[in-house]
Amino acid sequence: MSQPHKYLVTGGAGFIGSAVVRRLIEATDHVVLVVDKLTYAGNLDSLRGVSGSNRYAFAQADIVDAAAMRCIVSDFSPDIVMHLAAESHVDRSIDARWEPMVRFARTRPTARTRPMRRRRRRPIISCAPGTIPTACRSS
Repeated sequence: MSQPHKYLVTGGAGFIGSAVVRRLIEATDHVVLVVDKLTYAGNLDSLRGVSGSNRYAFAQADIVDAAAMRCIVSDFSPDIVMHLAAESHVDRSIDARWEPMVRFARTRPTARTRPMRRRRRRPIISCAPGTIPTACRSS
């Protein structure tokens, strides 16, 4: 077998992602870091069988949080990134895209109207000890 690689799998707690992660841990020598927001589609129970492996780590983070992702990628230094995070339900994807537009449409631009600001969210990252340096961890 070739040299082990470091895989970063987004959406790794989802149906397809967890199957990929289980396969990587059970059938190879690769190291896997799962990054998942744990929405309706993510389920850590699907990774229970591999969660005890020293080649597996989990980070609860939103892939749209650029600061958290920069920190994770910088510290983990993956060889391979598998992007499997997605909204699988069309209605939810459409709602997620239209909701900001609806809010904007309800706000009539006037001299007194302030531009909408997004609230900054702190990343929630928790990993196996030693996998992600303390600088990237928060609660």
